[in-house]
Amino acid sequence: MAQMSSTVGHGLQLGVGGLHSSSTMLATNPPDRKQKRLQRNRESARLSRRRRKQYLEVLEERVNFLCEEMDRGRREHVLSALSNIRAMRTEVMNVLVEGVMASTSNNFMNQEG
Repeated sequence: MAQMSSTVGHGLQLGVGGLHSSSTMLATNPPDRKQKRLQRNRESARLSRRRRKQYLEVLEERVNFLCEEMDRGRREHVLSALSNIRAMRTEVMNVLVEGVMASTSNNFMNQEG
């Protein structure tokens, strides 16, 4: 007579002799399975926390690097702006001096003539 069996799910088979497991882990008693599962879950959570902590450290380093880079860029921009302002101020002063000199020269010429 052929043994009849059907799959119940998760590697379990329902046969003539009752429920049979296709994995060796299910052969142990339920409290041991639960303890092993809890232990695996704790280890997985521990690894997850460690990975998250490392990821946050990498992000913090990146933020610090970018902040320093932004500060450096701002300082360079300020120095460039100050240099441009000085050059423009000198140019304006030269134009004003030339205007005053021309005006004074014209006034002097008009007084003589």
